[in-house]
Amino acid sequence: LLSLSEEQTKSLRRSIMRKLHVKTEQQFLKYIRVNLHFLLSK
Repeated sequence: LLSLSEEQTKSLRRSIMRKLHVKTEQQFLKYIRVNLHFLLSK
């Protein structure tokens, strides 16, 4: 994993959330969990 600064991480997360049309951090984390599970189970 790339090591990102706190600021980069936040802005990256915000841009991803915008792309996914996710409003809250919870929805975002849920989305990641669901999709990571999918990716990891391959």
